Amino acid sequence: MNVSEARLELLTIRDIEFVAKVSERIHYTNSSEPFLNHSFVVLNDAIPRKIFSVDSYSINPVSFKQAVSEGVSSDLFSVYRAYMHQHPLLPHFLAPESSDVSTILTTTTADEFHQTDLYQEFYKVLGIEDQLAFALPHPQGIYVLVYSRETAFSEKEKVIMQLLKPQLQIALKNWQRIRELELHLRTLEENSVGVTQTHEAPGGWTRLSPRQQAVAELAALGLENRKIAEKLHISPKTVGKHLENIFEVLDIHNRTALAAMWSRQ
Repeated sequence: MNVSEARLELLTIRDIEFVAKVSERIHYTNSSEPFLNHSFVVLNDAIPRKIFSVDSYSINPVSFKQAVSEGVSSDLFSVYRAYMHQHPLLPHFLAPESSDVSTILTTTTADEFHQTDLYQEFYKVLGIEDQLAFALPHPQGIYVLVYSRETAFSEKEKVIMQLLKPQLQIALKNWQRIRELELHLRTLEENSVGVTQTHEAPGGWTRLSPRQQAVAELAALGLENRKIAEKLHISPKTVGKHLENIFEVLDIHNRTALAAMWSRQ
């Protein structure tokens, strides 16, 4: 959902600067670190909360898999599993492509929420009266980022998280792509000894060596030379040399052209 100008007026200059700063941190992912952990570290204090949790669900059938959190015991999460079908936001979690950032108290009344076993056995024990949450789809299911506290969340806080949500979705897609790329690179390097490629894709992409393809894809994703070097365990100088050769092979002159070509592969 696009945030309307009317809702943006709820934010101060300081709020917008904060969103920009957190958005930048969101994209500094490490493919060797689980995305749940990365999200937890970056967004833990984005808005005031008593408990912050990044949860993982599988779909078809719906099941709660794991959570990165502080202050909630494994026994309590077992209680949550038993009653999660009563969660007022579960329909929003299961339709993340169309759902906004949502809160319990804008979805149901406090009285209705208090009547559920989920509240009596789980949230009441934790002293939680409201949650602000949103979901991120991924190939294995959904991740749900959940802020919980004793008081209701404001429209301003919802706007802040609505601005951060698409940044997190982009970071997740790039994180997944880099992990796939690293796995593909290892497979190519294990199987490419003595093998000569004979088929070319349009644009000459396959004329690049496996290492050059890895450098090219990471550069196309927007990573700087230093980050590419860290991912591939080579020096930034070697990355620069690879890019010079890549530009020559592909007959292009800059990273913008490289990104455009990569998106067509």
